[in-house]
Amino acid sequence: MDFVKYNNPGNIMQHAGTPFLGEVKSPHRRLTAFKSKEYGIRAMVKIIRTYQAKGYTTYQQIIYRYAPPAENNTKSYLQFVCSRCGCMPSNEVRPSDDQALIAAICYYESHYVLTNEMWKKVQQIL
Repeated sequence: MDFVKYNNPGNIMQHAGTPFLGEVKSPHRRLTAFKSKEYGIRAMVKIIRTYQAKGYTTYQQIIYRYAPPAENNTKSYLQFVCSRCGCMPSNEVRPSDDQALIAAICYYESHYVLTNEMWKKVQQIL
């Protein structure tokens, strides 16, 4: 389970852009590595907020961008997230939904359970 080793519960892929805060050199050919889980989860929040700033505002739009169908069973992924969040795919993701959305993505990607304590730690480094 590489996501555990790399503190990356969202399975964020390596990218060519500016490194995330807390990102470290990854020995994995595809996955980004972080110095702690807090930074891996922080990166997920930053990614989701970037999507929102670019007009991806519904659960469906965000999940289809985060986990594209070319690489994932995105329909199943979206159903899982909406079930966990108690929402419809067409619902807008509000700031108050961030924790539930990130928790659902973490669990779907890696079976990582995002606790309130961990969420508070992430909020301190955003």
